[in-house]
Amino acid sequence: MKTYWKFIFKILAIIIWLITIFKFSSQASSESLDLSNKFMYKVVSILENKELSKEKKEQLSKKYTLYVRKSAHFFLYFVLGILIFWLFCDIIKIHSLLVLLTIASCCLYAMSDEWHQKFVDGRTARLFDVIVDTGGATLSTTFMFMFYKDIETSKYKKETNRKISELEDRIIVLEGKDPVKVHEEEKEHKRKKVINKK
Repeated sequence: MKTYWKFIFKILAIIIWLITIFKFSSQASSESLDLSNKFMYKVVSILENKELSKEKKEQLSKKYTLYVRKSAHFFLYFVLGILIFWLFCDIIKIHSLLVLLTIASCCLYAMSDEWHQKFVDGRTARLFDVIVDTGGATLSTTFMFMFYKDIETSKYKKETNRKISELEDRIIVLEGKDPVKVHEEEKEHKRKKVINKK
């Protein structure tokens, strides 16, 4: 039951994020540009700890608006990559397929999102934006895969050590000894060795 609700939560998180991306893409060009500039002005204002003049705002708009907008693309799909990988890692156990399907899913949504923008006032479909989006998803998928692999390796080591320990206990029992007593003696022996070294 816990696994079921965890799966549902992952699906809902992805749906909410897809809707968020769709809403940003549905903004008219002027509205989207205004939002990017407001965000940039706010950040710079906080960093400089003062209100920005009209001239300063115009300078920022000319220099950095494009970078802010592309960074937003990258961030949105970076998060999407994390969410989709998080879902797929419970379903797909083949590592290469897990990575490829995560990136492919993000890329397909990016393509559909750019196509949708063709019908929004002042917006256009750009291949470069798809590349930026896919780049964000690829980076987050790579990070998630490395993290996921570390967890898997850790679990495998723990399971291997547990099986070795069980096997050792069986051998001790077959020898007619008490496993608990033997382990206690081993611990005591190790403790004495550490004390002697000091």
